[in-house]
Amino acid sequence: MGKSFAAASYGNYVVAIVAGLMANSLAESSPMVEWSTGATVAESTGKIFIGGYINPFDCAVIALIACGGGALYLWEENFGSQNVVSKGGSCDALTNATHTVIRNEDVLLCGIISRYVYLLIQRGLKA
Repeated sequence: MGKSFAAASYGNYVVAIVAGLMANSLAESSPMVEWSTGATVAESTGKIFIGGYINPFDCAVIALIACGGGALYLWEENFGSQNVVSKGGSCDALTNATHTVIRNEDVLLCGIISRYVYLLIQRGLKA
């Protein structure tokens, strides 16, 4: 289980770095202009712009739609044991998850360490 969490955390960090580099290159790929007239930001009085720092967000919307569609049509849910009746919904699931984290020291430590590593990366690895 420890190797699974380590691989998942490492994968998350790699994807975050690659996504940041892609977003930066998208933001620098074209200037921000008004959508209807093509005027630059300094010359425009409009409210809808394309290009520039908006490009990464436009790309994220496309990725969200593609991934959401894929999950909608391709995801086969694992319902687990069918003889267990759950009436509580999300609140019970959150309560059970909280109890699991509190009771299982390994899960708690994994969460704390993952959060600390994320904070270090976010601050530029300055401890």
